[in-house]
Amino acid sequence: MEECRRPAPLSRSVASAGKGVRQGGTEGGPGVGTMAGGRIKSVRTAGTWNGPGEGSLAAALVTRMAGGVFGLDGAAWEEAAPIHNLIAEQHLIDPYKTMQPTSKAFSYLERNRSQHISASRIDFFLISENLQGAVQATGTSDLPYSPGLDHKFTYLHLILEAAAKRGPDFFKVNNSLLDTQIMKEHIIETCEAHGTFPHLVWGLSIATAKASRILATRRAVEYMSFLNKAEREEGLGKYVSTGVVTLLYKKGDPANIKNYRPITLLTVVYKLLANRLSRITSRCFHIDQTGFIPGRFIIDNVMTLVDSARYIKDKQLNVAILFFDFEKAYDQVNWNFQQQCMERIGVGPNFRRWVRVLYSDAHSQVQVNGFFSTPFKMTRSVRQGDPLAAPPFLFTLEAIASFLRKDPTIDRLVAEPSPPTHAVTLPTTLLFVDDLTAVVKASEASLQGLTRAMQVFHLASEMKVNWHKRMGWWVADCMPPPQATSPEGFEWQDPRTPLRFLGIKLSETGPNQAMVPEILTRMLCKMDTWSSTYMSVFGRALVLNASVFSML
Repeated sequence: MEECRRPAPLSRSVASAGKGVRQGGTEGGPGVGTMAGGRIKSVRTAGTWNGPGEGSLAAALVTRMAGGVFGLDGAAWEEAAPIHNLIAEQHLIDPYKTMQPTSKAFSYLERNRSQHISASRIDFFLISENLQGAVQATGTSDLPYSPGLDHKFTYLHLILEAAAKRGPDFFKVNNSLLDTQIMKEHIIETCEAHGTFPHLVWGLSIATAKASRILATRRAVEYMSFLNKAEREEGLGKYVSTGVVTLLYKKGDPANIKNYRPITLLTVVYKLLANRLSRITSRCFHIDQTGFIPGRFIIDNVMTLVDSARYIKDKQLNVAILFFDFEKAYDQVNWNFQQQCMERIGVGPNFRRWVRVLYSDAHSQVQVNGFFSTPFKMTRSVRQGDPLAAPPFLFTLEAIASFLRKDPTIDRLVAEPSPPTHAVTLPTTLLFVDDLTAVVKASEASLQGLTRAMQVFHLASEMKVNWHKRMGWWVADCMPPPQATSPEGFEWQDPRTPLRFLGIKLSETGPNQAMVPEILTRMLCKMDTWSSTYMSVFGRALVLNASVFSML
């Protein structure tokens, strides 16, 4: 059950799905929903309200809003106005009135000895008007809500259509991207969002994003025709699909080309599909993957590994934690394998077709000191800098992660609940994009199964594991396995020795204390750089938060 923001005090929005729903509440109290039968479509319901006296809200809802006229004067109208506005804005109806025709006004009145009304109550539900045909019954129960109170349970029974089951159409990216009713809005919305990205342009001849927004607003229809043609011919053409590659220096010898990261600047066409796919990425990938997914953070993997290592040490389990690295991962992706991974996860054929359109005629040219090289055709890889690159690349990594979680030859860890009401989950894999960490039992069978799985993945995806750069922790009482049974070139390390994981030095007890002097030195150097610049108190605080404290 998922609660949404309430536009008025009485409203409760419930988003769920399945065959049957019973929505219940109490007479004079808010509704409490219970779900049955799987997943259902969106339902809006509201509970009930009671108030004492003739000037109450109940008194203001004359004849249960069935043709009655609200009085616009007095405090009663001020109470009733939010409900009236809610009904109008959300297109709601009151099925209780329809199913209980004899109770159109108050369902409960209590008078004192002088025959004045001392308490009143009106029972009703508010639901979306398009669900009127799904209402099966409404009413009140004879069981009291609580001893000594006049409140009773009320209920609303709905039967809704079953939603689509999980499968190829589950993620609903199968609809045509070029729907003329929405495509124009998508184009304009995407372009307007690029105000902070002036390098994203329609093509090389248009120099600014501002020109792109003007073009989108005035010629969206013509652009849709261009995309329709590109879809039919499965290609955008060499000019539009050409990306400009700039080299970003990483570290090491500047004369070694391997120490540069190629970043590709592409056209807005790729951003359109990236925005569409970003809406469902969190549902496509396992929670162990935290890279480039909204709402997930790199620190999640760090804390999960730290907590897992502490649990393993406390329980004295024999465990091997392996850290893998893929050699030039982005540059080795096989497009056919990528398409198969997307299909198995549930991405629809139309979206997969558009990914082929963008990649089938892809070209790149390198820009160095303002000079452009001759364009060359791309035959594999996903280009770093491509806004659409991350999700398809994650689809590829999800294949090996899912395989490791389910391979019967790999002994996975099953944690004992401690305390019994709190289940402890130990992950088999942790991923941040292509940084893969595997947590398995320290046995030769597990290591052989793990090595075999990585070799099969290499043959299928053409992504190669760099065994000579990888190492792991042998968190076990027994000795590490001999080199013959370990992955080729793999280096085992004492878990008490610091190991850099996602930029942080860790040991089995958490972040290593040896990092403190290093971080402190870097912070002091950064502060010394800004010390000669005049800044206000606000400016100093901004520098500390953005530039100094971010190192912690």
